Amino acid sequence: MPHALSNTTESTLRSQARGAEDAAIDWFVRLRARDCNPSEHARFRAWLAADDTHDLAFRRIARLWRRLGRVRDLALEPTARN
Repeated sequence: MPHALSNTTESTLRSQARGAEDAAIDWFVRLRARDCNPSEHARFRAWLAADDTHDLAFRRIARLWRRLGRVRDLALEPTARN
């Protein structure tokens, strides 16, 4: 019979996921900056490779950004009025 995660373990995993997501947001913003340099890109690649949760979090943020862009584009489209 599978054991449920303890509250402490579950809380730790949620905290780690939030930390990865916060870092992914920071990286996403930094990588879009005009002054982001090759050294920072190398640090990003190292961070991404360090843990699967980093890659997952970064992909989530990138997907959200694309979706927000589509929402913005829809909001800017002229509507048919007749």
